[in-house]
Amino acid sequence: MQRLFALLLIPIILCCGKTTPLEPENNPPHKPVPIVPADGKKNISSSINLQWSGGDPDQGDIVTYDIHVGVSDSPDQVKSNSSINSYQTQNLKFSTTYFWKIVSHDNHGNMTSGD
Repeated sequence: MQRLFALLLIPIILCCGKTTPLEPENNPPHKPVPIVPADGKKNISSSINLQWSGGDPDQGDIVTYDIHVGVSDSPDQVKSNSSINSYQTQNLKFSTTYFWKIVSHDNHGNMTSGD
């Protein structure tokens, strides 16, 4: 009978041991949404202040932005790790179509790309 008791006691000890609390799941940043200029806007200045909305659903997360601007639909990165939701362009050429995209990052390594 002692042997049976010992076998039953081991699983109880294993299942009731100390556990480490799990960290809550972290969500990626919100998708950046362009505000200024409006999509398809024409006849803009050679210097315009791009603006977008962003942020993160997790309170306390730090969000930074990579800004991409160029003449192709896959624009070059012109600034990284910006902590503000705007970027002042310089020396844009008239009669030229430009594309821009924002990629947001949080301090947990998550990222979300805008359209």
